[in-house]
Amino acid sequence: MEIREGNTKTIPLRDLVLIASAAHFSGRLTLNKGEHFCMLEFLNGNVVGAFGWRMEGDNALIDLFLEKKNFSFLFSEPIEKTEAEESIPRGTKHTLELIDFIYGELRHFIGAADKSIVMNDEIDTELDLSAEEMKEILQFAQPVPVSEFVKGEDLKKELFKVVRLINKNLLVVK
Repeated sequence: MEIREGNTKTIPLRDLVLIASAAHFSGRLTLNKGEHFCMLEFLNGNVVGAFGWRMEGDNALIDLFLEKKNFSFLFSEPIEKTEAEESIPRGTKHTLELIDFIYGELRHFIGAADKSIVMNDEIDTELDLSAEEMKEILQFAQPVPVSEFVKGEDLKKELFKVVRLINKNLLVVK
């Protein structure tokens, strides 16, 4: 079965990357059409680069997920869906790990570009916080738009710092 285009609602991005890898695809996988896009470059089934409308590398893919949960995709040429191989090239493996990280640790931010991060109104008053944690939380006394984080150089690192506080139920994305 050939695949050229579709939507990640029907074929998840992780599966698309695995399919392209197994097919030894060389070319471009465009994720989302229009202003907010990300392109993954493949060479013989290995992801060798990523760039988006305002970022490169890992940040380009994370930025796309901030905008949308599901999006269209288009391969630069049709690829044949084949069985996945046991050996996954290093760049592809890294991309799969990043996708898992986004769906795991950064799940709070998927599709949240138009939302803000705020202090949780229901913080347990018995919570024992360090001075550093209190200082970090107070930065969110006023809502901070998720889009503000896109301006940094290491989007993944910046969002992960906030995730630690969200996982402690100190901050929420609204």
